[in-house]
Amino acid sequence: MFCTHCGKKIRDDAKFCPFCGAQTGETSADGAPADPVGVTPERTPAQSVSVMTEQKLWQEQLAASSGKEPILGKKKHRGIGTIVVLLVIAVVLLSVVGAALGLFGSTKVKVFRAAEKSTMAYISAAEKAGAPDLMSLMEGQKVSESMSVKLKELEDSGYGELSTLEGLGMRFNAAVNLPDQKMDMTGTVFYGSMDAATFQSNVDGDVVAVYSPEFLGKTAYGVNTMTLGKDLEDWGLDENVSFNLFDILNTYAEKPQIDKAEGKKLEKAVKVEKGEKTEIEVNDVDIECTNYHVVVPEDAMLDYLDALEDSIDAMDYDGKTIDVLKSIGVPEDEISYMKDDITEALSGSAMLDEVNEAVRYMGDLELDVYLKDGYVMAAVWEGKVEGTNTEISAYFGGGKNYADDLGLVMEADGETFVLESSGNHVIKNGTFTDTTTMWVDGCESEPILKSELEYTPKQSEDNFTWDFSCGEVDIGASGQLNSSKNSLALQMDKLSVGEYGSELCTLELSYAIGPYSKGEFQPEKTVMLSEMRKDDIDGLMMEIEDNAQNWVTNLMDDIPELQDLIWYLV
Repeated sequence: MFCTHCGKKIRDDAKFCPFCGAQTGETSADGAPADPVGVTPERTPAQSVSVMTEQKLWQEQLAASSGKEPILGKKKHRGIGTIVVLLVIAVVLLSVVGAALGLFGSTKVKVFRAAEKSTMAYISAAEKAGAPDLMSLMEGQKVSESMSVKLKELEDSGYGELSTLEGLGMRFNAAVNLPDQKMDMTGTVFYGSMDAATFQSNVDGDVVAVYSPEFLGKTAYGVNTMTLGKDLEDWGLDENVSFNLFDILNTYAEKPQIDKAEGKKLEKAVKVEKGEKTEIEVNDVDIECTNYHVVVPEDAMLDYLDALEDSIDAMDYDGKTIDVLKSIGVPEDEISYMKDDITEALSGSAMLDEVNEAVRYMGDLELDVYLKDGYVMAAVWEGKVEGTNTEISAYFGGGKNYADDLGLVMEADGETFVLESSGNHVIKNGTFTDTTTMWVDGCESEPILKSELEYTPKQSEDNFTWDFSCGEVDIGASGQLNSSKNSLALQMDKLSVGEYGSELCTLELSYAIGPYSKGEFQPEKTVMLSEMRKDDIDGLMMEIEDNAQNWVTNLMDDIPELQDLIWYLV
């Protein structure tokens, strides 16, 4: 049957529409639903409705008593993950508002200052470890990145031909300068010390060029994206295409700006009540703390989210996206067909729908925050998630240095999940160490995940090791990690992957990111396709085909083992 409210096709036995939430089924003589909202009928197990239906009934009952609109729409999973996101938002809120302490009373000031001080302790530890400010680098929109991966060893699986893959690898380099409208990318497949095939692209303003020495010889071929539609017209193709790649990228680069006054309103709405001194266990250490009960009112959070929605809508992402589709030649009828979906997907309400609904479901955000010596030692939230009593606790400090320890404990329906991180995070004696473990009830003997990292920044060679295990999978790595204020370079000479105690393969991997450095575009000349006739294009295609055949022949001659591998794979 079809929903009488939204028209979507639904199951014949459905009591509620899964798309819009409207109630279906029989109606009484006066036209009202036979099972009226506001009265929850008794049901046998066989008649029990789904979790989503129960939630919608609860919402509509709440709406009937409070006068608020019920929360309807597609099924949402208000799981622990969503609640954790809200708690992170709360912690960020507490740390950020330290700059506006004059607005609040002394109790609130203590909590905000402690949150700010605690946040800065972990930031300072990251800086001491040499963590670069990649956020500022990315915001400058002038970045170079490179990555390389090579298969060094492959476990003998009884198929000798597969060992031929040892030495196979790939390199990728990208250099992007958005303000000056320049971009270079190079991808290379290599085998041992030989480059098997290289592909390059270069974007300079409106001109996009591509090149491959193996397939195009010494010449790159390019197009002008702003005149592409006209150029195609000259070839007898009716395509309305005209765009600048950098204009498209910049379309989405600008971030929504929310009015600072909205943040002040939210800050002011936060309520803090001082409790008693109490002893709590923080990362295996008993510490006497002072309890503070923090409440972020639901209405204040919803008002702030409304303001955030407005700032997102002001960016006109949907209109900009439609303009981009037009510029790259998407037909008007297809754009018309997609328009409503684009508008819905890119609206502020769609982007924040999960958070809005979670706030309404949870109500006021209440946290018990525990302070000691001006630091936050713990933050605890208790409530219901999908009808299950849930407690989420975050623990900070506890060791000799505050930033050395972190812990997260989630308890729900009698089950407990524990994530712990400890070590020398402040680099005493010049070495950073960290051990992170994840435990779940029933796995007390062994953690389900374990990571051990050791890093000595000032050591010139082999300054880090990392061992990771999850279930039956083991990963081990060692190499060199160097960083500066705006760059990072990682060279893993050995990255081994194993399973059930046996090594499957060993890789060599490198990655680097830093300020923009123009890439090397290798062709001797660039020919614009707009300058070529149809006969020239046909000749180019034949040349590419001949070059491809020669490439395969030469590759087989240079690497005879590949013939056996190809026969094996085929």
